Amino acid sequence: MSDRRPIIRRGEAVGVANIIRRLGQLERQAADLGDELEVNEREYQTLRERLHEVVSERERLRRKLTLLHSEEQA
Repeated sequence: MSDRRPIIRRGEAVGVANIIRRLGQLERQAADLGDELEVNEREYQTLRERLHEVVSERERLRRKLTLLHSEEQA
Protein backbone atom coordinates (compact mmCIF):
# COMPACT_ATOMS: atom_id res chain seq x y z
CA MET A 1 0.00 0.00 0.00
CA SER A 2 1.48 3.30 -1.03
CA ASP A 3 1.31 6.45 1.06
CA ARG A 4 -0.23 8.72 -1.56
CA ARG A 5 -1.62 12.04 -0.50
CA PRO A 6 -3.80 14.08 -2.84
CA ILE A 7 -1.94 16.78 -4.74
CA ILE A 8 -4.59 19.32 -3.76
CA ARG A 9 -6.42 19.01 -0.48
CA ARG A 10 -10.14 19.63 -0.25
CA GLY A 11 -9.77 23.05 1.38
CA GLU A 12 -7.31 24.10 -1.30
CA ALA A 13 -9.66 22.87 -4.04
CA VAL A 14 -12.47 25.00 -2.62
CA GLY A 15 -10.12 28.01 -2.50
CA VAL A 16 -9.05 27.43 -6.11
CA ALA A 17 -12.70 27.09 -7.20
CA ASN A 18 -13.52 30.38 -5.45
CA ILE A 19 -10.60 32.09 -7.18
CA ILE A 20 -11.71 30.75 -10.57
CA ARG A 21 -15.30 31.89 -9.93
CA ARG A 22 -14.07 35.36 -8.89
CA LEU A 23 -11.90 35.60 -12.00
CA GLY A 24 -14.97 34.86 -14.11
CA GLN A 25 -16.87 37.63 -12.34
CA LEU A 26 -13.99 40.05 -12.90
CA GLU A 27 -13.82 39.12 -16.59
CA ARG A 28 -17.54 39.87 -16.98
CA GLN A 29 -17.14 43.18 -15.12
CA ALA A 30 -14.21 44.10 -17.36
CA ALA A 31 -16.27 43.32 -20.46
CA ASP A 32 -19.15 45.43 -19.13
CA LEU A 33 -16.79 48.32 -18.38
CA GLY A 34 -15.31 48.01 -21.86
CA ASP A 35 -18.80 48.26 -23.37
CA GLU A 36 -19.60 51.25 -21.16
CA LEU A 37 -16.35 52.93 -22.16
CA GLU A 38 -17.18 52.45 -25.83
CA VAL A 39 -20.59 54.08 -25.34
CA ASN A 40 -19.03 56.96 -23.38
CA GLU A 41 -16.43 57.51 -26.10
CA ARG A 42 -19.17 57.72 -28.75
CA GLU A 43 -21.16 60.15 -26.60
CA TYR A 44 -18.01 62.21 -25.99
CA GLN A 45 -17.32 62.39 -29.73
CA THR A 46 -20.92 63.44 -30.42
CA LEU A 47 -20.69 66.17 -27.77
CA ARG A 48 -17.36 67.40 -29.18
CA GLU A 49 -18.90 67.66 -32.64
CA ARG A 50 -21.92 69.52 -31.25
CA LEU A 51 -19.63 71.87 -29.31
CA HIS A 52 -17.73 72.63 -32.52
CA GLU A 53 -21.03 73.42 -34.25
CA VAL A 54 -22.13 75.72 -31.41
CA VAL A 55 -18.78 77.54 -31.34
CA SER A 56 -18.91 78.00 -35.12
CA GLU A 57 -22.45 79.37 -34.90
CA ARG A 58 -21.43 81.72 -32.08
CA GLU A 59 -18.56 83.06 -34.18
CA ARG A 60 -20.88 83.51 -37.18
CA LEU A 61 -23.36 85.46 -35.05
CA ARG A 62 -20.57 87.52 -33.51
CA ARG A 63 -19.34 88.53 -36.98
CA LYS A 64 -22.90 89.35 -38.05
CA LEU A 65 -23.43 91.48 -34.92
CA THR A 66 -20.14 93.30 -35.52
CA LEU A 67 -21.18 93.99 -39.12
CA LEU A 68 -24.60 95.29 -38.03
CA HIS A 69 -22.98 97.47 -35.39
CA SER A 70 -20.57 98.86 -38.00
CA GLU A 71 -23.47 99.66 -40.35
CA GLU A 72 -25.28 101.51 -37.53
CA GLN A 73 -22.16 103.60 -36.90
CA ALA A 74 -21.88 104.57 -40.56
